Amino acid sequence: MNETAIIDVLLGVVLALFGFIMKYIIGRVQDNESKIDTLRVDLAKQGQENQELYNHIKRIDRNLSEIYKKLDELILTVRTNK
Repeated sequence: MNETAIIDVLLGVVLALFGFIMKYIIGRVQDNESKIDTLRVDLAKQGQENQELYNHIKRIDRNLSEIYKKLDELILTVRTNK
């Protein structure tokens, strides 16, 4: 084999290896993109659920405050009627 044939074979091997590596990297990037998209959807859902839970907790807190006020009024009424 002459020198140009050896260089051609080595260049072919290098290019094949480079192509394999690029294919692997592109595959990994696509997998990561799909995982990131899934995480974005999950994050949006959790944000909405957190907002709903916060609203429910605020409503419960208001109801508890009303109950405490009514209990205080009841205690005052009972004490004054004795």
